[in-house]
Amino acid sequence: MATSDPAPADRALRPDRGLLRLRGVSGRLGGPGAPLRRPWHQRADDRLAREEAVSGRGPAPPAGRVLEVLVAAPTVRVERIELAGGGRAVRKIYSLPRFGQRLRLAFGPGWLGRPKGEREADNLRRLHRGGAAAPPPLAAGSRRDRLGFVRQSWLLLPDLSPRPTLAEVLAGRAPVPTAFADRERLWQAVGASVADIHRLGCFYRDLRARNLLLGEGDLFWIDAAKSRWAKPPLAAAAAALDLAGFVLPLDLPPSAWSALIAGYGAFTDLERPQQLSRLLGRRRRRRLARVLAREAQRQSAGRNPVRIDGP
Repeated sequence: MATSDPAPADRALRPDRGLLRLRGVSGRLGGPGAPLRRPWHQRADDRLAREEAVSGRGPAPPAGRVLEVLVAAPTVRVERIELAGGGRAVRKIYSLPRFGQRLRLAFGPGWLGRPKGEREADNLRRLHRGGAAAPPPLAAGSRRDRLGFVRQSWLLLPDLSPRPTLAEVLAGRAPVPTAFADRERLWQAVGASVADIHRLGCFYRDLRARNLLLGEGDLFWIDAAKSRWAKPPLAAAAAALDLAGFVLPLDLPPSAWSALIAGYGAFTDLERPQQLSRLLGRRRRRRLARVLAREAQRQSAGRNPVRIDGP
């Protein structure tokens, strides 16, 4: 038997089914007018963080009492610590707190490579064994979440303090070590250290004044996570790109450039560091331009003032 349509008044009292469905969803979210729940990926981040705080896969960074925080950034933290078993070291931790960051790392250009902390330790170890001026890492490791994505990688380095960086010395924020009071000797030693790196076939990619520690008669390059390796010795074009990224932001005077290139032992026919760009192809020139732009931005922000006014 056919049913008759409800009266207009009854229809007005009956909400639309689509509205019922919407209200049902709204009810689960806390009722009409309640704020929407956080996106699913943020809730997953929080859930994984709670679970991983209890149990993480992989070795945790070595414990120790923090003596000084050297770097504190959202994804990297560097601390000088006193180890539980005695002695001091520098603990460097790379963190990926968000699940989206881990996905980008896993499926980015280096998804088949090792985590950043372990990669940096491998590069430093290889440089040290080859006779380059790099500190030997003490330990390294990484931790993963339940899905197998890297959420934290770390390395432990020997405590090289009190050694100022070249950037601090050039900016006048730290005294020049006595062994390098003669600036010509300083720049010759710097050039020789870069030559040792390139002799091993290492394209350092992060030769910066802030990454060079100066001691009494010795020096150490740090932050080798970006380094890449080729058949030794490094090709002239790659070496020129690496060297240009180091010296051009410094605005070296002629005497410092002459001493550095004498210690390096190549490119001695170049009178100015700007002439290094002549040895680069179009692709490498674009890469150098990006490097110089980043360094200029860093200097304008006051993070790395390294202009040299004298010999």
